Amino acid sequence: WNFFFGSTKNEDEPIKEINRMDEITLGKTVMIIGVMENEINCELVDRHPQQFESTVTDNTRTPREGEVDNRNYIFVSLKHFVENVYCHRYVDMNIIKGNLYGITYTNVKNIIKQGRHCLLQPNGEQTIIRLKKIGIDPIVILIKASNIEKIM
Repeated sequence: WNFFFGSTKNEDEPIKEINRMDEITLGKTVMIIGVMENEINCELVDRHPQQFESTVTDNTRTPREGEVDNRNYIFVSLKHFVENVYCHRYVDMNIIKGNLYGITYTNVKNIIKQGRHCLLQPNGEQTIIRLKKIGIDPIVILIKASNIEKIM
C-alpha cells in the first residue's frame, strides 16, 4: 500500500508520500479514503488507541442487538437530528436506507482537543469544506492498491 497525504489548503500542492504515521503531528483530522478504508481505520484505533479515535455518528435508526449508545452510535430522535441540521451542527451527513446519520463538529473537536487524530470517513467534498470553515484543515490519505489481487 502507498500512503499519501496533502493539505487541502491548496489544490495544486503536490501530494507527499509517507511511510510512517508519526510524521503527522497529533491532534489532526485524518480522512482515509480508498481501498480497505474501514479496515485501516479499525486497525489504527486498535493498535494505537492513544493516537487515533474514530468519530461516533448520530443516527435515527433503532439500535441493533449488541449496539451500545455513545459507543457504536449516538441514537437520536428524528426531531433532534433535524434540529442539529438546522443549527448547522453536523460536519458530515448521510441517508442510508431511510435513516439519517451525522457527525457533529463537537465530536470532531473533542477528539482533537484530546490530542488524538480524529478519523473521519467523509461523505463527499462538502465535509472538507465544512471543516475548513471552522479552521480545521484535514489530512486526506488516499489508499491505493497496486494490485487488487494482493489484498483479496
